[in-house]
Amino acid sequence: MKKETEIKIKIDNVNNIIERIEKLGGVFVKDVEQVMHGLFLPKCENIKTGIFPRIRTEDNRTTLTVKVRKTQSSHYFKRDEYTVDINDEKTGLEIMKILGYSLVRTIRKNRKEWKFNKVILSLDTTYFGTFLEIEGKEESIERVISDLGLEKEARITKSYLYLEDTHLKKLS
Repeated sequence: MKKETEIKIKIDNVNNIIERIEKLGGVFVKDVEQVMHGLFLPKCENIKTGIFPRIRTEDNRTTLTVKVRKTQSSHYFKRDEYTVDINDEKTGLEIMKILGYSLVRTIRKNRKEWKFNKVILSLDTTYFGTFLEIEGKEESIERVISDLGLEKEARITKSYLYLEDTHLKKLS
């Protein structure tokens, strides 16, 4: 089990933020496409229980992850995260269906990732926007926000499924 603490910031100028990360010494890790399948119980019972499973494929690796919300925080997205490798998406989705979950949506994103000052910086590009995800300990997240000059930017502590929901509501 891993403790996850992160925030997201919407990025309008991708080249500018990449330049800032690299200028400050961010170490590039990878550039991958991720396909994430969000799963929910009937009547969205997950929201009450705070248990959110997903199946994600990246390169040739497929994982089942269950994120468990322990507390509500307005400053950070905090979850306990349990991840296991699985053989393939199709079997994983069938198992989750047997357990009562249904596929809500699939989100595709391109992720560029760096390590910098004890955090992982992930620049995620989706059809509904580009977001910088900063993951690490709270003090390290705050230091990186300052180093990148992002103190005045709005913090996002919601999931990509929520962000897509918000985007779709604006369109309707």
